[in-house]
Amino acid sequence: MDRKNYRVHEPGIPNWSLEPWRPDETETLFDVHRRAMGPLVEQVWGWDDADQRERFHDFLDPKMEKIVVGGEIVGMLDVDRADDGLFIGTIELIPEVQGRGLGSSILNSLLQEADAASVPVRLQVLKFNTRARRWYEALGFGITDETDTHHDMERLPRSR
Repeated sequence: MDRKNYRVHEPGIPNWSLEPWRPDETETLFDVHRRAMGPLVEQVWGWDDADQRERFHDFLDPKMEKIVVGGEIVGMLDVDRADDGLFIGTIELIPEVQGRGLGSSILNSLLQEADAASVPVRLQVLKFNTRARRWYEALGFGITDETDTHHDMERLPRSR
């Protein structure tokens, strides 16, 4: 499955787009990661800035996309598209834009893409991130497996 271009305008939701990130935006993306995931990482493992920076650079993928609202980078998304489904490796939003429908709009766009291709969508969520898990469950995801730290979740395609 090929990457889709998204630029979305929905009433009541901030206009957003997914765009390729540039190497000169690496520090901005790390700041997004720190703001979005820092409190969760701190809760479980503690936040070590040098260690997190190294891990971030190791996981930063050229196919990852930045989420842009009003010209500002407010998040990032990493989706692996394969014939057997979509795997959302990362969806992170800074706290200032959370709870305003932006994440649901992005995820619903991916769910529509998967439904059109008749494939499931899979992801992992930290076990202690119950807010995110409940959000995914409300969107039709169910837990399929778990590790010590994560729930594996899947949403099967909806018939068209």
